[in-house]
Amino acid sequence: MRMVARLGRASLILLIIVFGSFSYLRAWQRRSVRTELAQLQGRIGLSLVTVQNRSILAAVFSRREVVKVRDLRGGIGAMSPDGSEAAFVSDWLPFDLVISRTDGSDFREYRNVRMPANNCICWSYDKSKLVIGSMNTGSLSAPLQLLDVRSGLAQEITKIGRVTSQCWSPDNKRFVYESDERLRVYSTEEERSHDLPTVGTQATWSPDGKRIAFLDKDTYYAVDSAGTNEKRVLFKKWHAESGLWWSPDSCFVAYVSQAAWFEGGLFVPDAETYVLRVRRLQDNSESRIVGPGGGESYEWVANKGLLINSRSNSRH
Repeated sequence: MRMVARLGRASLILLIIVFGSFSYLRAWQRRSVRTELAQLQGRIGLSLVTVQNRSILAAVFSRREVVKVRDLRGGIGAMSPDGSEAAFVSDWLPFDLVISRTDGSDFREYRNVRMPANNCICWSYDKSKLVIGSMNTGSLSAPLQLLDVRSGLAQEITKIGRVTSQCWSPDNKRFVYESDERLRVYSTEEERSHDLPTVGTQATWSPDGKRIAFLDKDTYYAVDSAGTNEKRVLFKKWHAESGLWWSPDSCFVAYVSQAAWFEGGLFVPDAETYVLRVRRLQDNSESRIVGPGGGESYEWVANKGLLINSRSNSRH
């Protein structure tokens, strides 16, 4: 009997140790999201960037803040996938589209492209095309346009349409957009659209080409890019506000959601506070990267040169 009791106590102690080890491992994984991102930022210059208020802003993961890394001669826009160029709305009438290099050189104004209020710009991966539409702001008020960057020719895809900053397939042949409460995919080769068999908003295309993610109420879903399978739940989030921005390896997703009370969400009178977060899909570990504050739309960019001045800049 004493031996059995000893074995029972030993088993209990072992169970506690194992359970504690798993709990510690899970806690370490949750903490390590930001650590992993900081290491990637130091090694390859990976960051989340946003273009707004005559500036290019980038998230510094180790410091959990957004800093200004470049000045621009215009307003809201988007970075090219390689971080070398920016497309943005001019800050003078009649608010045309402008593209320049991030250092301000090679300044090109597209006077045939009038930028809508609350615009969103989406670069193709080869930088040959732009999709220009409205953000998810509660009202659709602008046509969806497809621009050939080299020729400057623009065509209207639909009278009313929304896109995110990550709408293109990696082969540069298709993009996903929202119109008439439907998610649709446009083929540049076929020059026509088809509906995805689901409803949702703020669709983004994963860089590996396999999935299209979207938001429906408080839940993020994904469907395969061919639209042949049923939607699959990725995760739920209270007061999610943006689409999912996929990292270049499709392992992380970034998004913006309203801050909880313990994050400062109840301490800003008469204003909602939003937080930029990153989730690692492999284990669903997550970290708050920037908050409160930040931009409305982000993109993942790997460019070490873009971050050279980030250490000396203060928060903006």
